[in-house]
Amino acid sequence: MKFELKKIGVWSAIKVTFLISLVVGFAVGILYALFFLALMSIPMNQMPDDFPGMSGMFVGGIMLIIMPIMMSIFMAIINTIGAALSALVYNLVVKMVGGLELDLAEIKPVLVQPVVATTPSPPPYEPPAPPSEPERPDSSV
Repeated sequence: MKFELKKIGVWSAIKVTFLISLVVGFAVGILYALFFLALMSIPMNQMPDDFPGMSGMFVGGIMLIIMPIMMSIFMAIINTIGAALSALVYNLVVKMVGGLELDLAEIKPVLVQPVVATTPSPPPYEPPAPPSEPERPDSSV
């Protein structure tokens, strides 16, 4: 089956990109903050006296709170603008040269028959044979 992608909905691209960028931006912000926290924990003998009483761990702790929030907001705004512009440009180009061709295959569901466990029937009951008498030596000889 061949299909052609003729248009991308700009509003749907904006919504999806915004939400994905918020989540990814928050995760990236946490990674950046942990990196800066590791850098700030190094002894800071060269720290300027502009911040008396502020240790590297304190600044790193503040970064751990602020960085994920700022990165998620920043990435959401930048990526959403980029996705909206990309969708608009794609829609303009599609009018001139045509859309992306997609070759899709239909997956047919496999009907699974229920498996009935059948156990072999036991053999019919046969009573045990009566015990045989032991043979006696013949005394007539």
